[in-house]
Amino acid sequence: MKILEITVEPIMYGGQERFITNLIRYGADDETHFDVLTPYFCTNEGFRSIVEERGGQVGELGLAFRPGKSKRFLLEPLTDYIKANDYDVVHIHSGSTLSLTYGALAARRAGVKKVVVHSHIGGDLTIKRRIVKTVYGRLLRRCNVEYLACSMEAAKARFTDEVIKSRVEIIPNGIDVDLFSFSCTDRTQHRSMLGIDQEAFVIGHVGRFEKEKNHTFLLETFKAIHESMPDARLLLVGDGSLLESVKQRTESMGISNVVIFTGNVDDVPDMYQTMDVFAFPSWQEGLPFAVVEAQVSGLPCVISSNISEETVIGKNVVRVDLDRDQWVQAITDFRGTGRVDNSEAIRSAGFDIMKTVTIIKNIYKQ
Repeated sequence: MKILEITVEPIMYGGQERFITNLIRYGADDETHFDVLTPYFCTNEGFRSIVEERGGQVGELGLAFRPGKSKRFLLEPLTDYIKANDYDVVHIHSGSTLSLTYGALAARRAGVKKVVVHSHIGGDLTIKRRIVKTVYGRLLRRCNVEYLACSMEAAKARFTDEVIKSRVEIIPNGIDVDLFSFSCTDRTQHRSMLGIDQEAFVIGHVGRFEKEKNHTFLLETFKAIHESMPDARLLLVGDGSLLESVKQRTESMGISNVVIFTGNVDDVPDMYQTMDVFAFPSWQEGLPFAVVEAQVSGLPCVISSNISEETVIGKNVVRVDLDRDQWVQAITDFRGTGRVDNSEAIRSAGFDIMKTVTIIKNIYKQ
């Protein structure tokens, strides 16, 4: 069975990329071959290595990435690529209804029999998004696709009510639970590598530096915490279009010496080891991969109330409105709490990677 995973965004270091690499890492075998395609570019060499080590390839079409613009320009090059490589299954991943629709149209034009569309992000439905979902949702239904979403929030954001009632399947973002288990030795080692005092109170965040992640609010919250806790440190993992402006903001706020930027890293599990509390103040999400990972690692988590309740799986997780004083209180209340073992709760909730892989491969084979 020859499968093409299409991510209709650049391949960088987000949760969508981690989902795809987990699917391939644990799903590729003698009977299942995976390739990956992006219409744009791939800057994540760790992603590429995982795909290639399991016998696949990462295709890059080199098109200009134009967020918020029409995606019609994707149709012809995607169709040509899929047709030239003769796939049995095409699985399209995106947080955009437009991208999912044009990816599905391309796969159908290329003659693929099994087409799967997968929504990975939620968010408020603006007037423009409602129109897009309605108009392109009709076109997507004509493609006769399988509908998947990482959460009901992500399904509602990208698919029509008719689809949600009868055709969408919610697939949790599977995680290798054992990979994220806590280790005191690893915590000590990685704090030393990052130059963080072993007794410091470390508030951490993993996510792209984009508007929806709300880094500015996190900086303001952290500054208020640091004023009463001088040993507090903020660890920010990731990259993105707003990275430099966030760095400049830390300097103007006078906290640049206590905020640590790691950039993109391949050893994300090690970053969770160094933290005491995980903070995630997003404006909008589907079911954020990082929050599930943080819970697997046993971290106390303070997350935005904009994030679906589906995200709360283990213990020591609170959803808080985006009010700075409430966030300061919630984070500082967790100081000294320590880790909890959420592994069985994560598995019971369906987030174990092997269960996810089994479900998706069965969908491919139907």
